[in-house]
Amino acid sequence: MTRTTLFKLALSLCMAAGVTAATAQTSNSYPNQPVKILVGFGPGASTDTVAREIAKRLTDKWNVSVVVENRSGANSIIATNMVARAKPDGYTLLLTNSSNATNPAIYSDLPYDPVNDFDNVALIAVVYNLLSASPDLNIKNVRELISYAKANPGKFTYGSAGIGSAQHLLVELLGSAAGIELAHIPYRGGSAAMIDVLGGRLSGVITAISTQQGHVKEGKLQPLFVTGAQRSEMLPEVETLAENGFKDIVSGYWLGLTGPRGMPKDIVEKINKDVNEILKMPEVITMLKGQAMVILGGSPKDMDDYFAKEMAFWRKAAKVVHLEPLKVEK
Repeated sequence: MTRTTLFKLALSLCMAAGVTAATAQTSNSYPNQPVKILVGFGPGASTDTVAREIAKRLTDKWNVSVVVENRSGANSIIATNMVARAKPDGYTLLLTNSSNATNPAIYSDLPYDPVNDFDNVALIAVVYNLLSASPDLNIKNVRELISYAKANPGKFTYGSAGIGSAQHLLVELLGSAAGIELAHIPYRGGSAAMIDVLGGRLSGVITAISTQQGHVKEGKLQPLFVTGAQRSEMLPEVETLAENGFKDIVSGYWLGLTGPRGMPKDIVEKINKDVNEILKMPEVITMLKGQAMVILGGSPKDMDDYFAKEMAFWRKAAKVVHLEPLKVEK
């Protein structure tokens, strides 16, 4: 072996040892600098509220700043793509949400691979959706909605957070399964649609339970069904689609933490462990339940499985409702 070859071999071994040492050092000392959680929606949304609560608790645990950075736009694609391109060292995370599972089903040109560009870390919670109607229509449940829609095709107008949103697809799945025609009116957010129902300009609205529960309690909205496997603790009197025979239409708005692919395994495990501990704190439980959320938690593998199941559900839904693939807004 020549002197040059020996030198190159020695240099390669030193570099490999240096990388291993650096990785181990990062893993053992994590975190030793501020951690950033990106949120794909603006301040004040439920996604943002939960992200800030988790960030606050992690800051207390780690004694380093965990900050929330809002990067809204393109149905959370902007924030998701930023995390996909970030260094996989655990210092840039994504507050993942249902859009990350619906987007692969409705967009043909995502700038990232929804599975292979990310490491799932921890599930947080899920809040199920609620379809409500104007009390003036005197429709009180799923059966009455179906009867009304069959007698008045296309007359029941409902608002959602937009074309291809989870809420939109859920109602279209119901329409397909029940053989009825419901007129979808897309909005830029569920809250705007709810205002139009309250103002008598729209028949109904589908959003997260937490968004509507105050108006339901006041009698300003008539709840028709929730999309959970079981009834909500916040509105136990409201039936599910499942108990009305639509057992395959079960999904909610869920949240979790994700990082870029290639994060050190022990960093993923540390974040997962700490998030699961946070989800057991009485104050956090109270906060999440106050938003009608069901706490999930679990291992990174649990999140992998949950995410895969959700993506399969929404791909099937997009086909059932014949949704034309969308293009990401540049």
